[in-house]
Amino acid sequence: MIKKITRKAKRCPYCNSLNTIKKGIRKDIKKPLTRYLCKDCGRKFQEKRRETNLKEKIFKEYFWKKRTLYELTKIFNLNRKVIQKHINDYEVKIKKKKPGKVNLIIDVVFFSKRKFKTEFGVMVFYDSIKQEILIWKEVKNEKLSDYKQMYFQLIRDGFVIQSVVIDGKKGLREFLEKENVIIQYCHFHQLKTILNYITRKPRLQASKHLKLIIEFLTEINEKEFKDLFKDYLINWKDFLNEKQFNLETKRLLRNHNGVSKELKLKMIDEYFENHRSQKKNRKNRV
Repeated sequence: MIKKITRKAKRCPYCNSLNTIKKGIRKDIKKPLTRYLCKDCGRKFQEKRRETNLKEKIFKEYFWKKRTLYELTKIFNLNRKVIQKHINDYEVKIKKKKPGKVNLIIDVVFFSKRKFKTEFGVMVFYDSIKQEILIWKEVKNEKLSDYKQMYFQLIRDGFVIQSVVIDGKKGLREFLEKENVIIQYCHFHQLKTILNYITRKPRLQASKHLKLIIEFLTEINEKEFKDLFKDYLINWKDFLNEKQFNLETKRLLRNHNGVSKELKLKMIDEYFENHRSQKKNRKNRV
């Protein structure tokens, strides 16, 4: 006895009818797709899931491989307007991170564009144990209230914060000390702060001596560094009492010049959510 196989009908997305039939194959993309015709409303369609996959493929080519719109039209055999629409319509899937013990590195990255009259930034909480970005948000400037909000959000999500590396934001250290968290001032910011004061090619002997010390910052332990710095303070005590400084720091990151702020934020979401998997893919291809 021959068993009759019945095909599961595709539901029409326009009139919700199941009275549909196959109507050709779309061959204008890398992977051909079956098209359908609805006998009730007369409209053609293809699976929405495939469309979503196409948007994702186009966006990842655009962002991770830095393809231009022109290159994408050639790769996917679609016109420029369709490519741009897929990029604009794509939504980054943000997965919930698995809670556990974390050592945080927290900072704000600022993005600036001549096209925009305003500057915006992204506050980032990164776990150095799993090398994973746990949480991020758009901010106009670096505020202690935003740091607190994101810190407590991780606590509510079940994360155990063991230590935090900070950049010296005013009030942040005092807040974390009350939370009984181990605090470390970021080596990069320590170095950058000092170099902003003394420059990379200092002329004064005191500045040259200090630059020599900070160049060993990542190579010596805490006690050795404290001993060196203590000797420095004693040696240059009179000189240091005469100096006053102030500092401003700004970071800039660019990708795909000319895009809107909304698209740039979408690319930021894509990077923070998928940078680890992309890094693994690059290693596997080598």
